[in-house]
Amino acid sequence: GEAPAEPRALASAGTISGSAGASPSRLKIAADIARRLQSLEAIGLGHLTLGRATATLSHGDVCRILVAQAAVLLTTDTLFVMEEPGAGCHPADVPRLVEVLRSFLSRRNSVLVVDHHPDVIHNADHVLELGPGAGARGGEVVAADAPAVLEATDTTVTAQAWSAITAPFSPRKCREPNDWSQLTTLWLGSNTLAECRWPLGTLGVITGRSGCGKSSFLETLYRAWSVAIGKSDPSTQPPTWEQCELPPGWTDVVLVDQTPLNRQKRSTVVTWLKIYDELREVFANTAEAKRRGWTAAQFSFLSPQRGRCPVCQGLGRRFVETGLQHQETVTCPECRGTRFRPEFLEARYRGLSIHDVLMRTATEAATLFRHLPKVFSRLHALAELGLGYLVLGQPVLSLSGGEVQRLKLASRLWGRATGPALLLCDTPSMGLHTLDIAALVRGLQQLVDLGHTVVVADHHRGLLDAADWIGELDAKTMTARTPEEIVQAGNTQAARILSR
Repeated sequence: GEAPAEPRALASAGTISGSAGASPSRLKIAADIARRLQSLEAIGLGHLTLGRATATLSHGDVCRILVAQAAVLLTTDTLFVMEEPGAGCHPADVPRLVEVLRSFLSRRNSVLVVDHHPDVIHNADHVLELGPGAGARGGEVVAADAPAVLEATDTTVTAQAWSAITAPFSPRKCREPNDWSQLTTLWLGSNTLAECRWPLGTLGVITGRSGCGKSSFLETLYRAWSVAIGKSDPSTQPPTWEQCELPPGWTDVVLVDQTPLNRQKRSTVVTWLKIYDELREVFANTAEAKRRGWTAAQFSFLSPQRGRCPVCQGLGRRFVETGLQHQETVTCPECRGTRFRPEFLEARYRGLSIHDVLMRTATEAATLFRHLPKVFSRLHALAELGLGYLVLGQPVLSLSGGEVQRLKLASRLWGRATGPALLLCDTPSMGLHTLDIAALVRGLQQLVDLGHTVVVADHHRGLLDAADWIGELDAKTMTARTPEEIVQAGNTQAARILSR
């Protein structure tokens, strides 16, 4: 039999013509298909194959596909609202994205984009900045003007962050690897890497254009290292590499992605951090709790003890069916969102009820419970990664993918006794403001200082600048070099990002 045909990429399928004598309806269908494919190619997604499963697409690719779909509608006098179309977009692909966004305006449409990408912001006609901070400190309009005017005033956090982005690259002393891992013959989809040597005990970044195989490489690295340390059975792993050499002493390998933490409605930031037991003990030791004989169990909104609200069962909210399988969330009319029976709110610690504590941010609670080492260390770890604004009682289902990923990284900052681990992060910069990137970089550097190896697949300037080693993917090999060596070579996409 013949070998199966190679999947056709959108770039090669973008031109479709009807055969001679084809009916007008067929020609119309072919023209419509060609127009849709050309729209995807124009926005920088020509590398996608027609049979690609949508579940394997990144968040950024999905956003740009939706933009491309809207671009072929040919509607007029319409307001298009888009959330982070530039997320995960390589800097070299942003001009194409901006050009597609501008094409909406030629048909008397308006486009409102929520995005952090500097190039997207600079190409806007008008910028609206919310702040001044995150969480409860946000929601105010701190600036509204043309990008050039905001940059000239330099009074907002975004304008100040632009100054850091445009600062020239300055060589610095990078960490020397304490050892090397070597993989031979990696199969990444339709590409094959002959060899890859990766430095251990460092902060490394894997970079490359969208669709070059960064996520596939990270997944292959995770499976290969899992087998090498005995975490996975080699017989259960797909043969995506030929040989992996990893020196002994590594205790774990973790793929830190943006998948949700869990699907339980009652799971909150404080329960996921596993510090709620300590906080409940604090309230069980208050004078009011001792006088009434209350135990720590009665300050839980998770168990059916008589402390939690019987109407909402400790959720603080009710779910009302509105038809067509749609639910509306309303505040519980019995407890008014406090989760507890009224009498249990009379137990006070430093003037605060258990509900008041659950409404505190991680930064505020870290100061309040500084005397509890376990509680303080975990809340402080959130603040180190720029998540100090998260509220303790906030449901984890409400967290963004970027917040979830940083929560997972924070668990490694406080788990210092677990031994050195290999931490792999896929596009942690996605959806983050430049100031959040700075907090992320500080957290990643701390993880390496604790003895871990961190490998990040990303192309944000802030991460490339902070890396000890950068690996650029191509069709055959990947060589890890320091940022200074890449800038000196000056002939790659990473060099252009660092030098611009």
